[in-house]
Amino acid sequence: MQIIYCAETMAGANRVKCALESVGVRAFVVGETEPGAVGDTPRWRLIQVMVAKEDADRALPVAQAIDAAYGWPREGDGRIGEDGIFGSVIGIV
Repeated sequence: MQIIYCAETMAGANRVKCALESVGVRAFVVGETEPGAVGDTPRWRLIQVMVAKEDADRALPVAQAIDAAYGWPREGDGRIGEDGIFGSVIGIV
């Protein structure tokens, strides 16, 4: 499995998941039941959309299109953090 998108809200994650599934890419939302999360509040780094590694090349343009249309404004493009996962921005991983 590969993380393809990091969402700030469940609505954002499910928007990407539904778009991926509409083109035949099976997607999973991870982190939707994190302890302490209340409602649809921002949960930085906790809500991720994952796809099978073999689907990543097909999934990326779909996730990018959704992110471009609905994504959060962000500064710079530094999406990979020092931890090797992703930075403090929401969107394409």
